[in-house]
Order: sequence, then structure tokens, then C-alpha cells
Amino acid sequence: MSFSLFGKQKKSSGLFIPDGTNFKELIEYPPKKSINDVAQYLGYNIDQVHTYYGDFNTENEITSAVIEIFTRNIVFILTKDSVVKLNKNKVDYFFRKFDLKKEFQSWVAEGIFEKGIENKTLRIEFLSRVLGIAHPEPDGVFNIPALGLNLCFSNGFLTEFLSADGLNQAARNWKEINPSFIESYEKEAGHYWGKNIAEVLNEINLQAEAYENIPDGLKNEFIPLHKNKFDNINFAMLRVCHYNKNISLSEFTKINHGRYKELLSPSESKKFQLDQFTYDFSISGDLIRVTNK
Repeated sequence: MSFSLFGKQKKSSGLFIPDGTNFKELIEYPPKKSINDVAQYLGYNIDQVHTYYGDFNTENEITSAVIEIFTRNIVFILTKDSVVKLNKNKVDYFFRKFDLKKEFQSWVAEGIFEKGIENKTLRIEFLSRVLGIAHPEPDGVFNIPALGLNLCFSNGFLTEFLSADGLNQAARNWKEINPSFIESYEKEAGHYWGKNIAEVLNEINLQAEAYENIPDGLKNEFIPLHKNKFDNINFAMLRVCHYNKNISLSEFTKINHGRYKELLSPSESKKFQLDQFTYDFSISGDLIRVTNK
């Protein structure tokens, strides 16, 4: 017959939260004890936290740490239930290989922002604290040098993020492959938009994105029909004319700002001439037909 001189070994919740310079066990917690449930119990939205797994050392008493996004600020620590006391030294050892830039590299950061925008969960107050945004305002664009991004806010919520140079991924691809291509479109957009940099960038991004969605790229059979006086190709309208890409009247006038001519038309429609094509829109702004003059 055998028995333990020390009785049954004490177990913990396996959850510890910061307490001054050390950590204390979280005694009260959600029944499921999942990372998301505990984060929400502690007052965080799940889009505001990130899980760090250390170096996956299976013998480590700490299994993972939940931190505020873009920081090493600890929200709570998960341990084996055999851990009844957790001190700063053990946590520091767990974080010994933590690299902020590597942990929140570009694809991770963009994924966080995409979810936050979709769920409407990332407010300027929180992001200004974790990203060090000076003088935050509920509406505006803020540059984050560490991430190489501009963050756009409306009514206090993150609504969009752009590369620091204002180019989307499609335009960045253009810039990398052929910088002169970007320069040519920038010259054209600047001619019509003047010093409105936001609209110049928007036009470049739109044309680059359209280019990525046409068959055969620069070998597309319809390209000669859409070259303009700047020797640029209007890829956006190429998609409309030949690949059934839907476009509204407001989109048409913005994309082709300063380049179209409105024609006389019946009162129930609006007609425009742009390069070699004529575009008929209904009064409600729907495209009715496109004809080659």
C-alpha cells in the first residue's frame, strides 16, 4: 500500500495576470477558459490581442502569452495547471526570443487591420496607445513608420490602411517591376487632379488593380483601343468595355475626371464620349450600353 506524504498536489487555473512586477493567478474566469473568452472577460476585444507561443519548448511551464497587438504588453499568461506561482523571471525567460518586428511583420499587421475593419473593433483610442499615435483625432490619416502604413479613421474607428506611399499592392507591384509605368500614370492623374494627391494616388491604385484583372496583361488584344494622349492604357475602362465590368455613372466620372465629354442625349439618359467609346447611362446612373465610335 502506498500513499503520498504531501497529499494531493495543488493545481492552479493556469491563468495569470500582471500584478505589479509579478503575476497573480486569475481565480475567477469564464467557464470555457478559451483565449478569446478570457480576453473578453478582461475587457478586451479579440481583435485587440495577439497570442505569443514562445519557442515552443514543451518543457516550459508557460504555454503561451496573450499580449496587446503591436506591443509586448501582457494581458494574461497561460501555464500548465501544475504552476501555482508565477514570477517575472519565468515570464522574462519565456519572452527571451521575442522580436516585436518579427511577431508583427507586415502580413500579420495587415491581417489584424483587416479583421478590425471588418468587425469595427479597432478604435483610435486603443491604437493610438499601442502604436504611439501622437494627437489622435476621430477622423484623419496617421502615418505609422514602424509598419510602413497609413491608418485611416472615421468616427473614431479604423476604416482603411494604406502603404505609407499611398499605393496599394497592385501599384506597388507596378513600381517594383517598372517604376516608369507608375510615373507615367502619376503624370496623367496629376494633369487632371492637380495637387489633390489623394485622388492622384486613388487613380493610380485603381488602374493598377484593373490591370491585374485583365487577361494577358500588356498583350491583351484590346489595349490599342484604350491608349490615350499620355500613351497610357485605361485598364479600368478596358474591363468595362470588353469584360462586362459594371460601373456606375459616379464611378465613371471620377475615374475619367477631366477626360470625358458629355453629349446631347434624350432626357431619360446621359451620354458621354471618352476616347474611342461612347457610354450611355440611365438617369439613375446605371450603364446601359457602350459603343465604339
